[in-house]
Amino acid sequence: MSDADHARRGEALSAPSEAQRLFANVLVDPGQTALLLDGQGFVLGGLYLDAEGADVSQDIGAQLSGISDEVRRAARDLDLGAWRSIVFETQAAVVAMAPAPASGLLIVAASRATPLGLLRRLLDRCAERAADWIAATR
Repeated sequence: MSDADHARRGEALSAPSEAQRLFANVLVDPGQTALLLDGQGFVLGGLYLDAEGADVSQDIGAQLSGISDEVRRAARDLDLGAWRSIVFETQAAVVAMAPAPASGLLIVAASRATPLGLLRRLLDRCAERAADWIAATR
C-alpha cells in the first residue's frame, strides 16, 4: 500500500460515521454529547468523547446496558407511572436519559454549567432525531 493509500485509510477510520454524527447538528456546544443505545447497550448512534477526546461510547453503552429495565421497574414499584425521562447531575456533567424505540436508551450529557431546561430541550430534540433515524433505517 502506498503512503497516500495509508493516509486515505487513516482518514476513513478516524472520520465519524453517519451514525456517529446522528446528533451533531442538534447539540449546540462542543461539551454536549448524545448516544442512542439498543436494548443490550450497543451504540446505534452518537458519539461520547471523554475529556482527552477518546471515544468511550462503547464503554458507556456497556455500563448502561439494562438501565432501561431498572428504571421501568423502579417507576412501577414506586407507582410513578410510565418512564419518560430522568435528569441527574454528577460531579462531571448533567445527564438526561429517555427510553428509545425497541427497549433502547437515549443519553444526553453536557457540562454542569448547562441549564437543566436546555438539557431537557436537547433530550427532546435528540429523541425526535433518533425516532426519525430509526424509522428511516427500518
